[in-house]
Amino acid sequence: MPDRERCFIAERNRSASRAITRTAHLLETRQDDRVLHDHRARTADTGSPQRGRWNAIRLSPALALLVLTQACFGPHYNQLKCGVGDSCPSGYTCRNGSCESGPADDAATGDASIDAAIDAPADQLCAGTFVRICVKPPTSPMTLMTQPLNTVTSNLCVPYVATPPVDACVIAAVSITIPAGNKVSVIGSKRLILLSASSLTISGTLDAASHRGGSAGPAGDSGPCSTSSTNPTAAGQGGGGWGGSFGSPGGNGGSTAGGGIGGIAPPALAITALGGGCSGGNGANVGGTTGGTGGRGGGAVALLANQQLLVDGAIDASGAGGNSGKLGSGGGGGGGAGGMIVIEAPVVRISGICFANGGGGGEGGDASRDGNSGGEPAAPGVAAPGGSGASAPAGDGGNGSFAAAGATTGQNGSGTGGGGGGGGGAGILKIISADLQNSGAVSPPPSQATSTRAETDRERMGSGQRP
Repeated sequence: MPDRERCFIAERNRSASRAITRTAHLLETRQDDRVLHDHRARTADTGSPQRGRWNAIRLSPALALLVLTQACFGPHYNQLKCGVGDSCPSGYTCRNGSCESGPADDAATGDASIDAAIDAPADQLCAGTFVRICVKPPTSPMTLMTQPLNTVTSNLCVPYVATPPVDACVIAAVSITIPAGNKVSVIGSKRLILLSASSLTISGTLDAASHRGGSAGPAGDSGPCSTSSTNPTAAGQGGGGWGGSFGSPGGNGGSTAGGGIGGIAPPALAITALGGGCSGGNGANVGGTTGGTGGRGGGAVALLANQQLLVDGAIDASGAGGNSGKLGSGGGGGGGAGGMIVIEAPVVRISGICFANGGGGGEGGDASRDGNSGGEPAAPGVAAPGGSGASAPAGDGGNGSFAAAGATTGQNGSGTGGGGGGGGGAGILKIISADLQNSGAVSPPPSQATSTRAETDRERMGSGQRP
């Protein structure tokens, strides 16, 4: 008989419990004489009564009921554990470590917040697991209209405590919105972290990318970046620079007919902290400054919300295109690697675009003209093209990484042409949520941390079990 049914019967038939109690007392009464005899004998021998046996017998009714209770109470209800930040699916609330049906006792909605104040002082607002940020609780919502935002000088940045430590501009509010039609362009040597006590909505554009000819995105080139690259060489013409490596390796640079060797991209490192993408290598010079400079790596941005995070606009943290080789047969510069985007909230809805792609490598120059610089990422599913078309003998630049496609190698130059720069590697996209719906376009493929509760819930729904 299943445990639940046995417990139900036991609960409904209390008379059986009373019968068990009476039987236990009867057995105790029948043994009273023997117990009393043993008690007196031991007292006479040792001068102290054997209380252990006497108490054990006197407790026998309670023990009988305890055994019954244990047998009936052993719950086998497959309760689902709470997820990241005590989060549960819609309609469930985290109580004592398990998701239970119904709204929270002190909440107006069924969506549990990330409960950012766990292990934090009562006067702080905290959020995040990949990087945990604690600030003084904000008191008002924030709307970010079209504007440049420098993470070093902005007066929107507030004091914070981070685990692990990170150098960032933290902007915190009760809610944060970038409305449709608005673009926030972020630069500066510090990472950008947006922290909302409730909802965070990106309907406009959050531009944390690096751009050729402009500034790097927030903490662009901060990596960590491998130092095991091989620089290009020149022999009559310059070899192309290697593409930056971050979430994936960049492409190698192209070589030349005269013996110039293209640069070799470093491997991608294991990235465990919030950081920007890595720059591409410079093309080799031929008797001067003819090599193109590498593109900068994409910026680093983390979006943290304690209730829900909605993206129906665009988030871009891509790398910049490499600059072209110059007149005099210089090698093209490598494209910059994409940066990092972290999205974390109990509920995440993405219907827009998020991407951190690599920039295109620059085309090599030849004896009489400059090459064309590498392109920059324009959308998640499109490669940033390598520079091409300016010089027939010069090598074209490699394409930047996008989606699941890796960066490509710069082409070799012929005649007087320099080698093309390699394309930039992919960045990193992390989505951490117990309730994710992604109908938008994202690149590279995100690494997603889903709570154990959500995984278990899906498995049980698929097998027909009740959650």
